[in-house]
Amino acid sequence: MPKSKIVLLGPTPPPYGGVAIFVSALWREVSKRGVKLWTFSDKGRADERITYLKPFRLKLLPALMHEAFKARIIDSSYFAIEHPHKILLPMWIVGKLVLRFEWVKIFHDGSLPSRYSGFSSLEQFLVRAALKRVTEIIVVNEALRDWFRNELGVTQKISVIASLLPLAAGSFDGSLPESIDKAIARRAKTVCSIGVFIPAMVSKRPPKPWREFAKTPNRTLDSC
Repeated sequence: MPKSKIVLLGPTPPPYGGVAIFVSALWREVSKRGVKLWTFSDKGRADERITYLKPFRLKLLPALMHEAFKARIIDSSYFAIEHPHKILLPMWIVGKLVLRFEWVKIFHDGSLPSRYSGFSSLEQFLVRAALKRVTEIIVVNEALRDWFRNELGVTQKISVIASLLPLAAGSFDGSLPESIDKAIARRAKTVCSIGVFIPAMVSKRPPKPWREFAKTPNRTLDSC
């Protein structure tokens, strides 16, 4: 099948987040080649190459019917396998059978093995059914690749595109700029975050791990 009909599926800013930034940057690189973008973000500028899927439950099926036939879909979404949706995922699997599109699934983190045992029997069944239909998988580390192979019996091609973590030995051997060193020295403990939460990304309450952390006596937070 010619690979000229390609669709990128996933979130794009706003709000900003790792996956959204990845999808947006990738689309900027390939958009002039006729690649389509299906995004979960709020509707923005009019562009015939962009399909806005919000509200997702209502917009996904029309997008599949109009644009997915024999396409190659590069999927950075969350509903398919990482957080299996009991309605959308079966619809996606049936759509793949009927429309015969290629499904390249990207796993942007390695948390699925630790969460899988907590899934219900139905959710585990849906994950396994979906994995049987995936054309190709891209993962962030060898551990996730091996888990797919050894625990779930995945036989399709799995490519590893490593993330920045874990850091290589010696990554912390260098010295910090003086201003940062002084700021850190004021506190007993420091949490270094590679990202931040903004109001549009979370509910009014901070995420539970941060609430628990804040309750711990004698702990203050610096960001760096």
